[in-house]
Amino acid sequence: RKGYLLYKRSYESLAPFGMDYNDGYEAIRVIPLRDEYRQLCKKYIESIGYENNNLFLTNWNENDLGGLQFNDLFEKLYYLKTGHWIKLQDYTKGIETEVFEELIMTYFDISKAEIRRNALYDEVLKKYIWYSRSAGEYTFQTPPLPEVIDCIKHQDGTLTLVVDAIWPQHSTDSAFTHEVTIRLKEQGRFVYVSNSLKASEEDIYPAYIPRTKEDSTIIYKNE
Repeated sequence: RKGYLLYKRSYESLAPFGMDYNDGYEAIRVIPLRDEYRQLCKKYIESIGYENNNLFLTNWNENDLGGLQFNDLFEKLYYLKTGHWIKLQDYTKGIETEVFEELIMTYFDISKAEIRRNALYDEVLKKYIWYSRSAGEYTFQTPPLPEVIDCIKHQDGTLTLVVDAIWPQHSTDSAFTHEVTIRLKEQGRFVYVSNSLKASEEDIYPAYIPRTKEDSTIIYKNE
């Protein structure tokens, strides 16, 4: 529909690379995408993506955070800010209150009280709940890839990015579409303002399993 060639490679073509090379599904964009959109996607969307978090998989805004899972989002925002993944050994008993809240407030206009109300917190240890995922908490699927296809600039200084989810495994260049609004700040900073799913009957969404449990007695699996 948008200029993609979607196909699956045969077993014979994958064999020289070994069984673990990939699943054979490919998506090649034949019609070029504007470089501006590629850069916007790289800066605001790609690092978060659709795997192991629901920032772009649920409807939310600053007045109604809905089911947004900040505990799962922490590691994605950490990578977005630092360019590398967190070290599991640094967070074997959860995440320090100051570290968690400072990172969330970097990318959301939200108070500490709001974070506490909308994230899972261990009142005994005074830390936010986080632990390394177990096998049962992975979906074992190849997630779709985001692609910004439009950018709407508003007079209030916000941007709304229209994003399609490209999913070769389902032979579609638009598994679903969502709109992400971002507020630009000084010195190149930005915050996420909302996500809106443009629902249709043909939508296909990736599975999402929240890592975090309400019962803090079962979270420390790597002790």
